[in-house]
Amino acid sequence: MGFKQEDYPCLCISLRRSERIITEIYNESLKETGLLITQFSLLYEIRKLERPTMKQLAAAVGLDRSTLVRNLKLLEKASFVRLRDGDQRHKTAELTASGRKAVERGIPKWREAKAEIQRRLGPLADKIPKMHYLLEKR
Repeated sequence: MGFKQEDYPCLCISLRRSERIITEIYNESLKETGLLITQFSLLYEIRKLERPTMKQLAAAVGLDRSTLVRNLKLLEKASFVRLRDGDQRHKTAELTASGRKAVERGIPKWREAKAEIQRRLGPLADKIPKMHYLLEKR
């Protein structure tokens, strides 16, 4: 059965389906680490940003603050993240030693999933960053 444009008339539904498939690929790849892609992504961004504020982290991962804090509380409970009050009462997030280890274990699995998605999408994979940019532009 081939691709037919008329089978996917709603861009929103099509993108949501694609997002679920991509999430499944990442989650399957990360399975042995015990992390979901949503958790790994937060840990990875905290590592990259080095003690970001909630505002910085929310902007980096595209989450509203309340969703971000809820997700971080779970990672804090798992001892991967430490939340601290910072300067001017800004809460910051930092990785614990086990959080750093979790990211390091997850990076090769994350790369495998990314390569699989790129393989499936072929040349279209290179266009996704531009699509994201164009959709964010107002």
